[in-house]
Amino acid sequence: DTELFHPVNKEIKQKLRKKYKLSLEKPIIIFVGRLVEKKGYNQLFEARNKDYLIIFAGGGEVPKHMKESKDVLFFGELTQEKLSELYQLSDIFVLPSHGEGFPLSIQEAMASGLPVITTNEPHYKKYIDSSNAVLINPNSNEIKKNIVKLLQNKNKRLILSKNGRKR
Repeated sequence: DTELFHPVNKEIKQKLRKKYKLSLEKPIIIFVGRLVEKKGYNQLFEARNKDYLIIFAGGGEVPKHMKESKDVLFFGELTQEKLSELYQLSDIFVLPSHGEGFPLSIQEAMASGLPVITTNEPHYKKYIDSSNAVLINPNSNEIKKNIVKLLQNKNKRLILSKNGRKR
């Protein structure tokens, strides 16, 4: 739904961050999916860093040790409207999943204009490549390294955003 999932300007992004009481300066990384092993949420959690905030949206039981980290937030299951707002207030989408077709969350993130970091899955080749996503091996070191690289390269983020939205 490209009417619901669409990019916003900086002013709206800032208003949404205020609405959810999130940092106006710190980059925000978003993960959308159930908290199950195949989605790779554990690897993303291990890639946390004081320089960015990771938000997790989706159903599932949050392990106790994850609830205590100050560099991550868990939103649980959300309506499509609230989920759209979380995409819009974020800077990068990360889904280090494996063994999937082509997840709706990647499509929503691309429609929202977010640069995407995801697994180099054979099933994705029909839909994405290095022109519209960063494709990685899903381990915490690779995830963190690519988040940091992308945060440091505004031009690459803009290209991925534009090409992802177009796709």
